[in-house]
Amino acid sequence: MRRTLAILLLLTLPAAAGKKKSMGTMYTKPGQKVEIANVEASLGMANRKCENYAWAAIVETMMRAQQVPIKQNDWVLRTSGGEKCFPTLDDYAQRADALNGDYTLNDGRKIRIHADYITGTSTSDTLVYSLRIGRPLLIVYSGRPYLLGGVVYDERIHSSGKANEFIIQELHLLDAAVPADSPKRNVVVKREGDSDAALISGVTGVMSITVDARNFYDIPSR
Repeated sequence: MRRTLAILLLLTLPAAAGKKKSMGTMYTKPGQKVEIANVEASLGMANRKCENYAWAAIVETMMRAQQVPIKQNDWVLRTSGGEKCFPTLDDYAQRADALNGDYTLNDGRKIRIHADYITGTSTSDTLVYSLRIGRPLLIVYSGRPYLLGGVVYDERIHSSGKANEFIIQELHLLDAAVPADSPKRNVVVKREGDSDAALISGVTGVMSITVDARNFYDIPSR
């Protein structure tokens, strides 16, 4: 009897040991979109037909989204060594660095600005989450600066709800060098190919801006 029981135990142990814990599954929500409300109206036009002014107009919009009302001409003066005109730009990282620092606004608020320029497309998380919290980004596409106002993406969600990923399908860009009423102001850049590894070609850099109050009492109301 004992021998029979031992044999049965040996036969059942491999079956129990072979059972693997389920890792869950991923499901996809295609065609999701996030965009900044009224982003087209918020972007002013470059004051001059110069790439550095277009860049500064985008910076002005990005700053205003975080309640910093500094005009594009001021950003040109700070980053271009005066009211100079640059037909093209190749110093995006240096311009981002020039934005960094402590500022005192006209209303007395003291703030600290941190601009971060990343070479390449940046992560899909950065693109989606920045727009979700109402912070547009500057995208360098084909060597020129654009304001990122929206993205279309597929969202992959784990069945546990604890993990997800974004597959960017489209970037919706705005050109500050073009008048607001021109259809050429809106530029849609699409991902090439259907595989997850496919990239959006032509994007060579992304700049984000974070504004922090320098003390508790300077935090602006929302």
